[in-house]
Parts: sequence; structure tokens; C-alpha cells
Amino acid sequence: MENGTRGGVGYEWPYRKAFFIFNILAGFLFVILHTQMILVIMRSNSLRKLAGYHFMVHSSVVDLINSITQIVAQLCTLESYEMNPILNEVNGAIFQGTWAADYPMILIVAVNRLVAVVLPFKVSTFFGEKWTKFYISICIVFGVLNTAACLSGDMACIWTASIPSFQFIAKISKFYNYYEQ
Repeated sequence: MENGTRGGVGYEWPYRKAFFIFNILAGFLFVILHTQMILVIMRSNSLRKLAGYHFMVHSSVVDLINSITQIVAQLCTLESYEMNPILNEVNGAIFQGTWAADYPMILIVAVNRLVAVVLPFKVSTFFGEKWTKFYISICIVFGVLNTAACLSGDMACIWTASIPSFQFIAKISKFYNYYEQ
């Protein structure tokens, strides 16, 4: 897909470079904002005690790392459609791992808010310090397992600049020639 060709037909999106530059700048802004949020919460003793803020720190850390992977992908393909394959696979695996560590947290935060509104006296039961650490740990383990799966050699999550998006690919590790048996 050099120069954006698809099926032998040339394709060049005229706003591709501007789109990438905008995304890179937005990514840097998100990195700064997530870093600031993490620092504010970690410096405040009263905020660190609340489960909701533990969840926010977790989400900010994984979103910060995810933003960095997207910045790297777009910086590497700003002038070219190709990215170093090893860097692409590692970067894609980290992208997938952070995404996988973050999306279950959205459901947990939604349940946390629901319990806080519907059963306010049960919040400490379902979202006490031990349960909060358990929920965050489960999300981190899920993210690590997704990263490991992407680095396993059987599949990968790679950046495709012509789309532009991360996508999963299956990797064929062994080729068999059935005619030479």
C-alpha cells in the first residue's frame, strides 16, 4: 500500500497530513492534561481516599500511554505510509493493551456511580479500598494479557496509515507445502 494505493488504484487523501498534524497536537494536549490530572489527584490526600479518583487515575494513566502510542504511530507515518514493522507491532500491542485495560474501567465507573446514587450506603461495601484495588488489578491484567496476545506471534495490532487506524492482523507462522509430502 505504498503511497496509499488500494488494489492497484492510486488513492491520496488531500487532508491526510493536516489530519495527522492535528491528531499529533491533540495527542500532546491529552498527554499534558492526563499528566496534570494524575498529579493533582496524587498530591491530594482527600482525593486519593475515594474509589472514584482511584479509577480516574487508572484511566488517566492508560489513556496517557494510549495517546503516546497514537502520537508515535502518526509521527512515524506523517511523511510515509510505511512504519518500521517491529516498532509498529510493539506500538500496536501497547495501544491494544491500554485500550483493553481502560474499557472495562468505564463499566466499573458506571456501576460505581449507579451504586452511589441508588444505594449510597452500600458504596463502601462494593467499592471499598480492597475492592477498588481488585477492580483496577483485573483491568490491568486484562490489558497485559491483550498486549501479550498481540506480541505472541499469532496475531498483531498494527497501525495502518492509509486507513488511518490500528487494526488486527493474523500472522501465519508456518507455511506448509502439501505437494512435497
